[in-house]
Amino acid sequence: MSVGFSASTLVAVMAGLLAGLLCPAIFASVAMRACNPPRRAPLPTTRVRPHGIITLATTCQARWVERRMAHTTISPGAVAEWCDALARSLRAGTTLSSALMSIEPADPALAHRSQSVRQALGRGAIVSTAVIGLRPDPASRPQRQSPHLALAAAVLATSGSIGGPAAASLDRLAGALRLRVADGQERSAHSSQARLSAHVLTFVPLTLLGLLAATDSDVRAVLSQPTGIALVSIGLALNLVGWWCLGVVGVAAVGPIPAAILTVVGFAAVRTRALLAARSATSAQIAALPDAIDAFVFLVHAGLTPQLAIEHLVNAAPPITQPAFAEVVHRTRRGEAFADALAALNTHFGASALAFVDLVAASSRYGLPMADVLTQLSVETRATRRRLDEAAARALPVKLSFPLVVCTLPSFVLLAIAPAVLAALSSLGNNAW
Repeated sequence: MSVGFSASTLVAVMAGLLAGLLCPAIFASVAMRACNPPRRAPLPTTRVRPHGIITLATTCQARWVERRMAHTTISPGAVAEWCDALARSLRAGTTLSSALMSIEPADPALAHRSQSVRQALGRGAIVSTAVIGLRPDPASRPQRQSPHLALAAAVLATSGSIGGPAAASLDRLAGALRLRVADGQERSAHSSQARLSAHVLTFVPLTLLGLLAATDSDVRAVLSQPTGIALVSIGLALNLVGWWCLGVVGVAAVGPIPAAILTVVGFAAVRTRALLAARSATSAQIAALPDAIDAFVFLVHAGLTPQLAIEHLVNAAPPITQPAFAEVVHRTRRGEAFADALAALNTHFGASALAFVDLVAASSRYGLPMADVLTQLSVETRATRRRLDEAAARALPVKLSFPLVVCTLPSFVLLAIAPAVLAALSSLGNNAW
């Protein structure tokens, strides 16, 4: 295979670079002239209206920014900074309603989500009603729901309705959210090696294909033939599917490609897929239980009794855990004792809820002080969250193996190896592929 560049290749590359540099400059100058027309003397009776295309572009951009902000997941660090600012304002002597109206979060996504709260408070609504807009929408995707913001909304609503120590509750909430940030950074560090390896294997075949096409005329000849075009198309499609699977493999227990294969097989495959989906839902419930226990702890710290805190969790807990707490509330309203009704949580969460149920039930039966119970619950909740993070980090390489073997490695063969082999055979046998 030859390694030199021909004159036509160099001319084509230079022309492409020149066009790539000149076209953005031309479009930028045209856009600047369209947005900034030359100044003219204003007419006394005529009002100059903006051009229709510019108005349409501005409107589309504003809608796109609003949609992006609405679908952005809010980090626990941003919520912690907002809670710190609210606590400082409360210690300075302002009321909770005034602090919420005057303090705008620094995070753009959080500022967009909390804008409805400030507007509702400005219209005269109370705090417990205004913060309803911060709760997660059960119809939205789990990746776009923010349990941290829902936890802050529950604490704010409780402090606003019963008049509890809002500053202390917000300080305690901010500290817990910072611990979540530290746990998330540790989880990312554990899984960074597997994710980096997967991304490298995705980009390497594309890089090799571009290098071979730029340096070898035989490879360019193969790529111009129908066989080469078919190989590159299939390889690019597999690479794209593998990249998409790598992006969602950490969210769903069953990836899109296995689900499609199981659907095609038949009734047994459908049954298997239903079992896997039920198992995935149970795993998601267990993973969301620490967030629900955190919400219970903060609600009790804000001034609620354990039974009232469980009732508030029907709306304040992560959406996937709300049916379990709703069943507890249903049992207590039918006359069952609160300590006995808590056993419904063991049905939904299994052994993961045993410690929580035993501590709260013992406190309700024997009148144990809640301070020690809440401290122990906080420690066990963080330990449970760390164990789940470590288990997810260990399971990540196994989950990544399917898209790597089925999509990424075949695309590597089709994009990086097959064109070179066909070019070598074509140069040796002088055949047209």
